[in-house]
Amino acid sequence: MGLSASFLTQLGVQPWQLKPSFQAAPEQAPVETMSSDVPSPQADASEGQGAMASAQPASGLQRFVWVEPGLASAGAPAQALLSNLFHALGVSAQNWQWVDPLTLADETARFDRLEALIEFGPDLALCTDLAPEFVQELAEGMMVETVVSTQAMMQDPWQKKAFYRQWLALAARD
Repeated sequence: MGLSASFLTQLGVQPWQLKPSFQAAPEQAPVETMSSDVPSPQADASEGQGAMASAQPASGLQRFVWVEPGLASAGAPAQALLSNLFHALGVSAQNWQWVDPLTLADETARFDRLEALIEFGPDLALCTDLAPEFVQELAEGMMVETVVSTQAMMQDPWQKKAFYRQWLALAARD
């Protein structure tokens, strides 16, 4: 139901009229074009791993092992955080594994796990603690980097940022 112009006039309200100055079309802002040498996200996604260009190391490091004592007992949230971290860094699920050295009860279990890792062929081991004997054995055959634990990252979000910066430094160094 609309109000008539005569009723609005009786109330003292002036009828609304569009002023000609408000009828002009807004000026179009100039469109800026991007340089063609910048890679597009579609091109990055089609280059094999689907990795982000800034996150993936340029040296060919493609497989990773995350070694964290107590990760198996930390449960699904810590393991999901780890999975999400590597996904955000562009590392596919087939190119990384995690190991909890506390679950390797004896020397045979450690040896079997080391053999499986040799077959997997990681280029880098990201370890939260360098003390376990398993980590020392890993260090004999591959590059080992110390990183913050998933528990620390879950308690302090700034630790995730610190890990990302460490990742970028690794990528730049290699």
